[in-house]
Amino acid sequence: AAYQVSGGYSGSPLPSREAAREAAYRSTAASHHALDLEDEVKSLRTRLAVADARLANYHDDIRLAEERADLRFEAAEAAATANEARLQYEERRMEADAAQLRREA
Repeated sequence: AAYQVSGGYSGSPLPSREAAREAAYRSTAASHHALDLEDEVKSLRTRLAVADARLANYHDDIRLAEERADLRFEAAEAAATANEARLQYEERRMEADAAQLRREA
């Protein structure tokens, strides 16, 4: 049987000490690779959490901007209604004053 040895094939079985060393090396390499991947996953999860928080803030900012725009519109409508009511009051007061002057004349 042929065994793969770091980059090539040997036609004969590896001596047990060399086979054990090769297996230990591969195990260590696999362990380091797994740890590196776990670190990368942790890093990506952290970046995702930060992105989620920024997105939530962004959505909050959009929602607040929309609420402010709605409130500005409502305030403008209320101001227009108040101005109209004030004008109607002034108009009626002038009519009442004119009627009073006519009665007095």
